[in-house]
Amino acid sequence: MQQDKWFLHKKQNMLILSIIINIILLYIAIVNFSKNEKLLIESEKYLNDLEKENDNYFNIILSIRSRVRDSLDTMRTLDRIGAFESDDEVGTVFKQLSHTIEELDLLFTADKK
Repeated sequence: MQQDKWFLHKKQNMLILSIIINIILLYIAIVNFSKNEKLLIESEKYLNDLEKENDNYFNIILSIRSRVRDSLDTMRTLDRIGAFESDDEVGTVFKQLSHTIEELDLLFTADKK
């Protein structure tokens, strides 16, 4: 009889311990899920900010390319007979501007592929 009480008492303790462990595990799962959701939201916000910055830099580079191209066109318009462009010293500036425009064009054509 005493052994039956002891066994019943042990069984109740095991049941209570099992319930407590399950509650703790459930709490841990809920906390982890909540943190995972917050991390996901922060990651999406970071990616959106990163895309905006990327777009800003892309637009800046487009603007630079346009300005360099306009500068070269203006210089060629002012140098109607080509005397400056063919000159060794001044012609270097023309060549550098042309080279810069070609590199920027390559950047944008490589970006589209």
